[in-house]
Amino acid sequence: MSQEERMAAEKERGKVQKEKARDLRKEKIVSVAKKAVERYSCDPDYRFLHDRISLAAKWCPPLFYSFDRTTLLCESIARRVFLRDSYPEYEGIEEAHYAYRIRDRLRKEYLGPLRKALELPKVYMSANLWNLLPYNRVASVAMKTYKELFLKHDKERFEEYLSSVRHGKAKIAAGALLPHEIIASLNDKDGGQVAELQWQRMVDDLLKKGKLRNCIAVCDVSGSLTGKPMEVCVALGLLMSELSAEPRKGKVITFSEKPQLHLIEGNDLKSKTQFIEEMDWGINTDLQKVFDRILEVAIGREVKRGADDKEDLRD
Repeated sequence: MSQEERMAAEKERGKVQKEKARDLRKEKIVSVAKKAVERYSCDPDYRFLHDRISLAAKWCPPLFYSFDRTTLLCESIARRVFLRDSYPEYEGIEEAHYAYRIRDRLRKEYLGPLRKALELPKVYMSANLWNLLPYNRVASVAMKTYKELFLKHDKERFEEYLSSVRHGKAKIAAGALLPHEIIASLNDKDGGQVAELQWQRMVDDLLKKGKLRNCIAVCDVSGSLTGKPMEVCVALGLLMSELSAEPRKGKVITFSEKPQLHLIEGNDLKSKTQFIEEMDWGINTDLQKVFDRILEVAIGREVKRGADDKEDLRD
């Protein structure tokens, strides 16, 4: 066999091997795809990943905002999505121009459509489409932040939504807010409507997990507390009282030399928080008298001998 024939045969063998390798890769891809389809059909958790859009687009910083300018995070994401080697239109262009184009493309082709599909408030707000904003999809922090804008630009629909929540026909989010963050909004321009509804949602969600049976709050509302420390104390004290089972439901003890057990008065969140804030207080507290007061109340209820009446105090 001549050298030319050997080279031709070697070339043919290489061609055959490449075709076999290509066929094997195709078979592997098809096999993986079949397994994915089978898992999609049988595994609800796996199917959930495909059927629901994640919050990645929501938390990606908006282009040209301060966080994006200081971190260049959007550019890093765009570079991973639009690889220069994978898109012929980016060959030969300057680096700065490439970065500008892929950032803009990320916004137009990914972030914009995904945020629209997620029905994020900012999409409707920036487009001045207040009348289309789905309030039931607004997250808890966004509701707290933008409620006054909702009242300003879409008062009738927003108040109708709040009324629906009040009557159990719609839901309002509260999961990402802490108790004191809710009561801090009671004096906002909406008259505390949103805070009232978010508080009730938080209490309802927590009650579904059970009630507190051996707890009562000792609330320090003395003059040394102002601002956020006072809000935290009042909010946690009220929350604990509303989550407690009888006979401690709705009750707190004052932080004082002469601690008193109070049944919180009021028909709404604002009046209840005001009641706690205005309770008598002292410069210090006598912890022994707190337990003595609990014992007096327990004896007054004629607690049976040996009954479990332990208290887990929280200040």
